[in-house]
Amino acid sequence: MDNAAERRLSITQAEILAAMADLVEGATDTVWLTDGETVFERLAYLYETAGGDRADLVARFPEYFE
Repeated sequence: MDNAAERRLSITQAEILAAMADLVEGATDTVWLTDGETVFERLAYLYETAGGDRADLVARFPEYFE
């Protein structure tokens, strides 16, 4: 992967983490996308799809991961 693509993935991961933090801090209740999936869960999936490490999610949001 070239440096530009790596930078874009890094930026994407950072933006997803920021969105997750904003959701945790600002949402007054669980925000559902579907009957079985929350916005937080979808963002976690997208973070991992963009090359993010699940261990980072667990460390940053331990209350959401066991």
